[in-house]
Amino acid sequence: MLPLVAAVAALSIVPGPSASIEQATALYDELRLTELDPARAVVLEETDIPFGSGLLRVRDGVLVPTRPVRGRTVEWVFVGQARFRFDPPDEIEADQLELFSGQRELDVSLEAAVMVRADDEPVSALLDHHEPAYLGAPMLERIESVHRDWLLGAERSANGIRGGVFNALIGDRAYADYFAIWCRSFEVGDFIYEFDPEDTEPHTLAHFSPLEIRGWDRLRLERHLKHQQKRGRWLDTRIQDIGDWDIWLSGPWDPDGRLGEASPGFEAQHYELDVRIARNETTIHGRATLDIVSNETGRRVIPLELFRDLRAETVRNETGESLFFFRSGGDLMVVLPEPSTVGQKLRLEIVYGGKALRWVDRKVFDLEDTANWYPHCGTTDRATYDVTLRWPRGLELLASGRIVDSGRDGRTRWQRRVLDEPAIAFSFVLGRFEVEHARAGHVALEVAFNRSGPHRLTEGVRREMIAAIRRSLVYFEETFGPYPLDYLTVVTLPRRYSQSFLGFITLADSILPPNVPPGGAQMNFYRATTVAHEVAHQWWGNLIGWSSYRDQWLSEAMANYSALQFWADTEEGGAAFFAELSAGWRQTLNQTTPVGRTVESLGPIVLGVRLNSTLADNGYRAIVYRKGAVVLAMLARIVGQRPFNEMMRSLAEVASNRVVSTATFLSALEHMSGLDLGGFARRYIYGTGIPEVYYDYTIDGDPDNGWTIEGEARLAPSATYEQAVRIHGERHWDVVRAIRKKDDPAGTALVVPYRIVLDDGHEDDDSPRRRRAERGNLLLEGPGDRFTLETSKRPLGLALDPSGEILAGFYSARTHPKRVAVLQAEGLLIDGDVRGAEAGFRRSLNAAAGTPDKAAFRLAWLRPSPNQQRRDDALTHLRLARIALDRGEESGARAEIAAAVEILGPDSHALRIEIAALEGRIDLRNGNYEAAFKRSKKALRLFSPRRQQRYWRLRGWQAQVGSDWPATTDVLAILAVAAFETGHNEELRWALEAAGDRGVDLSVLRPLANARLKNAVTHR
Repeated sequence: MLPLVAAVAALSIVPGPSASIEQATALYDELRLTELDPARAVVLEETDIPFGSGLLRVRDGVLVPTRPVRGRTVEWVFVGQARFRFDPPDEIEADQLELFSGQRELDVSLEAAVMVRADDEPVSALLDHHEPAYLGAPMLERIESVHRDWLLGAERSANGIRGGVFNALIGDRAYADYFAIWCRSFEVGDFIYEFDPEDTEPHTLAHFSPLEIRGWDRLRLERHLKHQQKRGRWLDTRIQDIGDWDIWLSGPWDPDGRLGEASPGFEAQHYELDVRIARNETTIHGRATLDIVSNETGRRVIPLELFRDLRAETVRNETGESLFFFRSGGDLMVVLPEPSTVGQKLRLEIVYGGKALRWVDRKVFDLEDTANWYPHCGTTDRATYDVTLRWPRGLELLASGRIVDSGRDGRTRWQRRVLDEPAIAFSFVLGRFEVEHARAGHVALEVAFNRSGPHRLTEGVRREMIAAIRRSLVYFEETFGPYPLDYLTVVTLPRRYSQSFLGFITLADSILPPNVPPGGAQMNFYRATTVAHEVAHQWWGNLIGWSSYRDQWLSEAMANYSALQFWADTEEGGAAFFAELSAGWRQTLNQTTPVGRTVESLGPIVLGVRLNSTLADNGYRAIVYRKGAVVLAMLARIVGQRPFNEMMRSLAEVASNRVVSTATFLSALEHMSGLDLGGFARRYIYGTGIPEVYYDYTIDGDPDNGWTIEGEARLAPSATYEQAVRIHGERHWDVVRAIRKKDDPAGTALVVPYRIVLDDGHEDDDSPRRRRAERGNLLLEGPGDRFTLETSKRPLGLALDPSGEILAGFYSARTHPKRVAVLQAEGLLIDGDVRGAEAGFRRSLNAAAGTPDKAAFRLAWLRPSPNQQRRDDALTHLRLARIALDRGEESGARAEIAAAVEILGPDSHALRIEIAALEGRIDLRNGNYEAAFKRSKKALRLFSPRRQQRYWRLRGWQAQVGSDWPATTDVLAILAVAAFETGHNEELRWALEAAGDRGVDLSVLRPLANARLKNAVTHR
C-alpha cells in the first residue's frame, strides 16, 4: 500500500478534486473501453503477487497489461501456471470454504487470471523487471479470449469493478487500495476475490453459477428479456448475468490489519420525496432530496441504492450544481466536486423515474422493490421522511407515515406523509381496498383488505385478523415497551411474503386462505402467529436494527420467537400447543439437501442470507427463522422466561433507534443475567451440528422416605471425515476415510425440560395419558453430567425433553438401547479405540429392542419402529464391515455386508450408497474397475448421463440418493478412480469435480486424470 502522500501524487495525473462532469465522463468511458496492450507483455517465473489476504504464486506464464488510463495501468491478464492461496480467518469461514470448494485452506491451480488494482505499483513493477514476451498467434488468441470472457462476464458487471477503479482514480481516499482478481481454475471453477471498502465486509471470495439454459429455451428467454426491456423492465440485464452467487468467504479482516475495516462513508439523515405515479399505474417520476452526513475525510463518491429499472435523470448538490453519476453494479454512484470532510452536511437532489410498480391483482399494484423505489444512502440508513405522493384518483394509496395534508388535482389525488421517527425505509401500496379502523390502546389501526380477485377474505377472517393485530400490539407493548407511534397501517396483498416497516405492515393474503374455517385450531394459530410476527418486527427490526447481515437473525428469530410466545401466553391451551409445534425443527433442519448434507449443516445462524446458495435455496428461512427461534427459546429457558422478557425490554429501551450486533446482544444478556453464555453461543449461534445426548437412570426409594431418580447424561462426541484416494499395494487403488474429532464448545449449559410419570395407584390402567406427571427443568452443564431428582410418589419413568423443545437429540438407554450402544461405540471410534468400538457395535446388535418409556409416550422419535431397528442393525453391520476392510480383512467385510443385506431383505436399496461404498472399495483393491464403475453409477442413479453435463445436474441425481454425506462422497471418489481406469472421460470429469467439491484429497489421482483429460481434448 502506498503512503497517503504517494497516493495523492500518483493521482495527480487524473481529474483532480474539482474535476468537471466532462472530465469524469471521459475517464469513465476510458475505463469502459479497456483494451489489451500486448506490446508490453512480459514473461513471469516464480513470482508472488499479494492480493489482500490472498496470494497469487506464479510458476510460469505471460502477463499482459491493458492500455494505461490517464497514465496508469489498472488491469492485467495472466495466462500460464500459477496457484492461488487463501487462508480463512476463522472456523466459520473455513467451514464455508470447505463446503463450496472442498478445501479448508484454499490452494488451487490456475490456468488464467485477470487482475484489477487501483494501486498499480506492485504489478506495474513486474513490467520493468521481467523479460518481454513475444506472443505467437495461438497465445495471443488465448489471452484475448480470457480478457473477452472477463469483460462480458457477470463477475465484472455485478461487482461494479469498473466503478471501484473509477472511484480510486477520481480521488476517493477509501478506494486507494481497491483490487479484484478473477481466477480461472480447473479444480474449483471460476471465482473472484474483491476488496470493496464500501461494503460492510470488504473482503469477498465468491463464485458465480450462470443459468444453465441452451437451445430454444435460451432463445425464448432472450426474446422475453428484450421484450421486457422495451417496456422499461430488467434494464441492463443480460442473459449471462442471470444465475446464482455462492459466497465462499467474506469478512472485514486482513492479515496486516491495514484493510480490516469497512468505510461506510456517508449516511442519510432525512429524505424528502415528491413522487408522481403515472396513469399507467406502474411508472413513477420522482424528485428525491437527501440530507447526508459524511463520516470520513477524503471521500469523493457517494454510493446510493436504487432499484435497477429506475434511472436518474439529473443529480444536483445544495448549490444547484450538476454532479456526475453512473451505475456500478446495483448502485447509483454520485461524484462530489470536492473531497468530503468528517461531519460535513451534504444535500443531493435527484430527479429519477421508471417502472417501479407491477400489477398483482385486479386494480392492485405492488412495488417491485418495496424499499429501493427511491435512492437510499448508507448502511445504517435510519432517517426521517417527508413524502408527497400523487396517484390516479380511482385508486387508494396506503403508506408509511402520518398524513399531514391531502387533496385532489384534476384526475390526481395526493397526500403528504411525515415519518418523524428514524426508519429503515418508507413504502406504499396502490389499489382498491376495503379499509377498516380500530384501536389498540393509544394506537389507531388502519387495516386495508384487498377487495379484488380470488384472495378476497371472508368477514370472519377479517375480524380474526384485526383481533390478532390488536392483541399482539398490546401484548408486545407490555413485553418490550411502548410502541413509538400512535398509528399503524396494515394491508393485505396477493404476494408470497409479508413485510414490516415502521408503522406500515403488508401481509400476504395468499397464506390466509378464506376456505379454512376460522375455528380451526391450526389455521387460527397460523394466522395469528403470522400477524404477530410482523407486529413484533415493529420492535425487532425497526425500533432495534441489526448491524450487518450476520446480525439480521436477531430480527427474524426474535420476531418468530415472540409470535410463538404470544400465542402460548394468550391462547387457552396455547402453551401445550406451542410445545408440540416446537419439535418441528427436526423435520425442517434435518432435511437432506441435493448434495447429501442436512440443511442445518450448511452454516451457523450468523451467516444470514449467505445460507441461501446453490446448495440449498431454503437454508436462510430454515436456519434463521426456525433454528433461531428455538435458540432464543433455549436462552429464555436458561435465564428464565420472565427475566428474559425483562432483559429484552431493557435492551429495547437502551438500543432504541440503533443497531445491535450479535456480540452486543450476547454481551448485554450476559451482563443482565450474570451467566457465561460463551459455550452456548459457540455451539448454537456460531456453530453447526445438533448434539446427541444419551442418558440412563436408576430409581430408588420407598413410600415412607420418598423416591430418588439418579442418572447420568452424556454428550456424544461429534466428528468430521476426511477422505482421500490412495494407492493400495503396488498398483491398485483405495478410498480411505479418516475421522477428525470436532472440538465441542466448552461451557455449554442446557436447561432441559423433563417429565416423570408417577404411580397414582391405578395398577390396572397402563395408559400414561391417564397417569399423573411431574414436570420441571434440569440443568446439564458438562459432557457427562450426573443428576438427581426427588419425588414423593413412586416414579415409573423419566423422559428428558419430552416435547422436543431443545435443539438436541435425547436418547434413553431404556427406550433406545441399540442407539445408545451405537453412540458409545462411535465415541470410542472417534477417540481411536477401534477394538473397543468394534465390541460396542456388536453389543448394540445383541441388545434387546427398546421398551416404550411411559414418560415419553408422546415422542414418536423415541419409540423406534421395527423397520427403523432393522435399518439401524444393518447400518451397524456396515460399520463393522468398514472396520474389517480398514484392517485388510476383506472376507470379514463381505460377511458383514451380507448380514446387512439379509436383515433388510427387499428394503436393502435404502442403504445402497453405504453398501456401494464398501463393495466399490473391495473392487478397487482387487483391480475390478469395470465392476466398480458400474456399481457406482448405479448407486448414484447415473444411468445415461449426457455429454458435457455440468455438476449441477449431478446434484440433481444425488437428491434421489437420500444417503449420508460421507458414504456419497466415498462413492463419488470410487467413481472417479474407476472412470479413470476404464477410460470413461466424461464420467471422470464429473466425478472429479463432485468429489473435489466434497473435500476428497485427490492429490494422487488428479495429475494423472488431468493429463488424461488434456490428451483427450487434444486428440478430439
